[in-house]
Amino acid sequence: MTQRAVIMAGGQGKRLAPLTAACPKPLVPVANRPVIDYILELLKEHEFTDVTLTLHYRAEDIITHVGDGERYGLCVDHVVEHEPLGTAGSVKQALGQISESTLVISGDCLTDFDLAGLLRRHRRTEAAVSLALTRVDNPVEYGVVITDKEGRIQRFLEKPSWQEVFSDTINTGIYLLEPEAIEAIPPGICDFSRDLFPRLLEQGAVLSGQVMTGYWCDIGDVSQYRQAQQAALSGRVGVRCAGQQVRPGVWVQEGARIEGELVPPVAVGRNAVVKQGAVVGGGSCLGHGVYIGTGSRIMGSVLWQQVKVETEVEANQSVLCDRAVVQPRSVLCPGSVLGHAVCCGTGSRVGPDIKVWPRQEIEAGWRLERHLRQPVRWPEPLLYRSRVEGVFNREFLVEDACRLGRALAQMEGPVVMADDGTAEASTIASALMAGTRAGGGKVVNLGTTWPEVTRFAVRSLWGRVAAHVMKVGTSLRLLLYDEVGEELTGAKQRKFEGAWDREGTSANACGPCIDADVTPSYTSWLVGRLPQSLREADMDLRMDAAGSRRLGECLRHALKQARGAPALCLRLGPHGVRQLDFARGPTVTQEQINALAVHLYLGEGHKQMVVPVRWASTVGGVVERAGSRILVAQPGDEISKTLMSLGGEPFGQNIFWQDDVLRLLYCISHLGTQ
Repeated sequence: MTQRAVIMAGGQGKRLAPLTAACPKPLVPVANRPVIDYILELLKEHEFTDVTLTLHYRAEDIITHVGDGERYGLCVDHVVEHEPLGTAGSVKQALGQISESTLVISGDCLTDFDLAGLLRRHRRTEAAVSLALTRVDNPVEYGVVITDKEGRIQRFLEKPSWQEVFSDTINTGIYLLEPEAIEAIPPGICDFSRDLFPRLLEQGAVLSGQVMTGYWCDIGDVSQYRQAQQAALSGRVGVRCAGQQVRPGVWVQEGARIEGELVPPVAVGRNAVVKQGAVVGGGSCLGHGVYIGTGSRIMGSVLWQQVKVETEVEANQSVLCDRAVVQPRSVLCPGSVLGHAVCCGTGSRVGPDIKVWPRQEIEAGWRLERHLRQPVRWPEPLLYRSRVEGVFNREFLVEDACRLGRALAQMEGPVVMADDGTAEASTIASALMAGTRAGGGKVVNLGTTWPEVTRFAVRSLWGRVAAHVMKVGTSLRLLLYDEVGEELTGAKQRKFEGAWDREGTSANACGPCIDADVTPSYTSWLVGRLPQSLREADMDLRMDAAGSRRLGECLRHALKQARGAPALCLRLGPHGVRQLDFARGPTVTQEQINALAVHLYLGEGHKQMVVPVRWASTVGGVVERAGSRILVAQPGDEISKTLMSLGGEPFGQNIFWQDDVLRLLYCISHLGTQ
């Protein structure tokens, strides 16, 4: 019997700023693992098999990490809120009509509650809703709940003042809901504790509260976040920490180099370095690639990935986000937080409970006694998996691009490079090429083109890695692909991260650069997979940006477009914005095209189709045919290379999902023949 759960993972986590500028709350690391991993493993342990994630803030990052849930032994799907709907509203949108009891849990808590026991007691009470409760010393930050002797809820009060506190029993945000409770959620914005539960009480519904044993912590602010780290490392919560426990309370991952002293409880991530004379412990956690210099003392602190702490630094109960740098003889006082890529100058001091927002610089000798921030409206720059993103000349500098280029030069083979034709993207692409050539690497320069053409070039003609630069809103985005045109994953991703982390070095000789126009070759490959009927169809091709102009010219020539009023209009945008307009009828979105492609392909008699995890939730509903199924693949999975044919030589289904133009023309070809 399947048991369903919903994880509410959409919140932005403003109280955790500046931590959540670097990543969404569910991916914030606890003992070197994202907190959502612990939640998913807990659900699996208690036999909840089908899980839905409700997402809003940085949804793509969470989808990429969790995928379809196979590695957790779960079946996971994702629902993205484009506008916040509140806790209950988001769950209503995710579930729709249900016929069984459903567990709802927050995506940013650390707990080892007995969820199976909660479900058993819920079924005995025959309540419409059961709430998991716990007792805390400070209830003013939570929703307070009072129950009668039988456990029936009598009253709610959301985040009271001390004068209003009437109980130390609080709502943990873990609920079991019956179908009638879901049906009672009204359209629009609705919150469980503030709106739905009081309304159900007024209507006479039975709401049960169960005080749970075990550990629970909402990592809602920095203090609670540090408490969760301590609990995980000390064993007060039953979770599996990353790495091997080499002695009681000491967790170490592969590649770590420990020359200094570790004081339990402590966790050290992969490839971290603790130099001789340094002391790390007291609940500290060092992430991947952290460097602790000689004579430094790190106690009760959390250091994310690639943090560099130089000699004779004192850090006590602090949090340092990715790529923070603390120069010699600096002091970080209890409660201090350094955001992504903050630099503390030599001999500086960050006062108690002071927060420093991302990419700030504290000058040498400063005594910082107030928060240091700037108005930030853009995503913070971050090297995340296969992309680098930031605002041009503010967060993504030409110097950064040169250093990235030197890292690409170490990837063993020619580097294919291209951009979308905007001035900012072309500037960064030029700097990338300069850095690659300075590192001795060979560059194949495609100039201005589309990501699809870049992927075609690296998998079909040249290269071991490709870099495509585009402007997205106010930010620049650098996309990195491997030799088959997929996003960098696994060993290659780690190799690039390692090369990026090391100081770049110049080669004895400058690497060569070859200019290449591969768009005609790409067009021939594309058109060769289309039927003759489409090659002579009435269709208008429109180009909206420099990146698509050359492709449009080649397609026009190959498809012999010349005649009057088009039946179809294929609109080519700058980078991934595509439209398919019918002469009479609505515009078709990319999501609809993807679903249609699956429907048409399976309608030809194929029994299965491999779909990448990022599209799985949008196309899963179209498979109703007997014997047909969708297989979900992560980037780099061998299953994604399952062959298909659209007229011509067979090729992997991963290529079909890489290429938006191919999917568009595939759908047009079928629509034109039906």
